[in-house]
Amino acid sequence: MAACACIPGMLTAWEGVNYPVILHFNIYYPSDPPRCKHNRRIGFFFPPVFHPNVDALNGWICLDILMSKWNPSITIYDTLRGIQQMLMSPNTKSPANPIAAYEYE
Repeated sequence: MAACACIPGMLTAWEGVNYPVILHFNIYYPSDPPRCKHNRRIGFFFPPVFHPNVDALNGWICLDILMSKWNPSITIYDTLRGIQQMLMSPNTKSPANPIAAYEYE
């Protein structure tokens, strides 16, 4: 199953823009985290995101609560808020896009 969401880019380089995300849920959710991806298809003029924690090739989001810190009590709302926080405060120590991390620092 998949769901789409748009996260406001407030207090980020995407101020005034909604950041489109696809959440992919496998049959083991909520035991397994959703896989989250920047959706380049929503919003005709929306460019690919250049961000330390978004894979430049495929748009997959690298966020600790979606991997090692996942637990079944994390809600979809918490996941979306975590992505919004990631946009505001990138983790350059564990980047999915090293070039973006280098330029951010």
